[in-house]
Amino acid sequence: MARHMKYCRSGRMMALAVLAFMLIPWLGWTVGGTVPQLDGVVDLAGTVVNPFAKEGQTTAHVFLFVAVDCPISNKYNPEVKRLVNEFARRGVRFWLVYPDPETPTEAIRKQVQDFRFEGKVISDRKQELVRKSQVRVTPEAALFSPAGELIYHGRIDDRFPALGVERTQPTDRTLAVALTSFLSGRIVPVKITQAIGCPIPTTP
Repeated sequence: MARHMKYCRSGRMMALAVLAFMLIPWLGWTVGGTVPQLDGVVDLAGTVVNPFAKEGQTTAHVFLFVAVDCPISNKYNPEVKRLVNEFARRGVRFWLVYPDPETPTEAIRKQVQDFRFEGKVISDRKQELVRKSQVRVTPEAALFSPAGELIYHGRIDDRFPALGVERTQPTDRTLAVALTSFLSGRIVPVKITQAIGCPIPTTP
């Protein structure tokens, strides 16, 4: 009996050790650990950027995945501006993310200039942010805590309930609701939604 108990305790300890080992990368992202450098994320000058690096009193990160040649993505320019005007003053950092590594920098620069976006602009050359944000299309949003915990990902709002279907006005500003809830310390009511848009081309 004593030998059986010894084996049980040993088995539990081994299982806990394995679980702790598996959680190490996750803890680094969600509990204020050292955020790994994303060596494939660059700005328009080609400089490597770590968007999760601490900077000022950041309350949240919002990544907006867009494309220069996606008509649905381009239609969201006014809503993106509204979000920036509404939440940037509360410490939210907004990032335009171009996830297709084949998109020329000059095309990105021209679109950003025409758009007059006031946040950060980055290219996700290795699609590291795509994977961490669990996004599939443009436009799609991902909300992260300052420590790198994924809070919400999916549509910006429900203006496009399906491909080929467009509402005059959205009935649910999904990302704005998620941001308001998170910044107020409340549970985000919906953590995942399906975004409608142009598929993000995957890299090998």
